[in-house]
Amino acid sequence: MKWTRLFIVALLLCLFATWRAANILDTAFLVSLPVVVVLISYLTPANNWVKALTGTSMLLAYLACSQIGVSSYHDAYNECIQKGEVVRKQLSEFYQINQQYPEQLSQTQSPQLCKPIFHGSILNYHKTANGYWLSFDDGFVEHRASESTEFIAHK
Repeated sequence: MKWTRLFIVALLLCLFATWRAANILDTAFLVSLPVVVVLISYLTPANNWVKALTGTSMLLAYLACSQIGVSSYHDAYNECIQKGEVVRKQLSEFYQINQQYPEQLSQTQSPQLCKPIFHGSILNYHKTANGYWLSFDDGFVEHRASESTEFIAHK
């Protein structure tokens, strides 16, 4: 029973690491590292040697899951850079047909772009009174566009 509980906690922590990791230097990630090791070591129903081995194994698994999350986020970010103008074109076509911009980006019939694992799209869309704005960022650089301007990077 205790090993099952340990396995479930380890799995949940890995899922958290994959979900939370957009940046390997994220404060929540760095603070959670020692908590993960101590929690797993405490929950291990064995002697100190097995606890240390289990804690080290979990630390490595947590780092691997975090790397998967970071990689997924960067893939989504790069997809936004490569295909952001395609979305602007689809919004323009929608406007030509309907004489207004959509309330939500999903109304353009475009596939959902810029989506990391366990998250919605990092491409943000907001309809304004006379147009729209789009944006996405990686925590350091934000890219913004509107109906009249292409994507421009801002720090």
